[in-house]
Amino acid sequence: MSQKKVHGTYMRQFVIAMGSYVVLLVAVSTLVVYLPQTNWNILLAIIPALPLIYGMWAYSHYLSGIDEMQRLIHNRAIALAAGVTGIGTFTYGLLQSFADFPPLNLVWIFPILIVVWSFGLSFYGRQYNE
Repeated sequence: MSQKKVHGTYMRQFVIAMGSYVVLLVAVSTLVVYLPQTNWNILLAIIPALPLIYGMWAYSHYLSGIDEMQRLIHNRAIALAAGVTGIGTFTYGLLQSFADFPPLNLVWIFPILIVVWSFGLSFYGRQYNE
């Protein structure tokens, strides 16, 4: 399959995953306000994460369809993102424990990972294309 086709397929799947995530997140956050606190709230809270699983599946198929250079760029960016996010959140955890920093909601860790990954893609993409 051509690189253009692989990218187009991935983008379509990504838009479906993220669109579903947004719709489910809005629906759940609206619905949970009207429900009493029960075990059903646990299920409702998990539902918006399901499209993210589909998005990760789409990304893994995207990685298997791109050429070696692009795969190297993505892998280096992912490694950078994992390292920066891991060390950063671990350090913040130490600050919470020993310096009374306010708690960090875990919901922010994945977006931090994605933002650092995107910077890594930009950096390594330019590095290898020069």
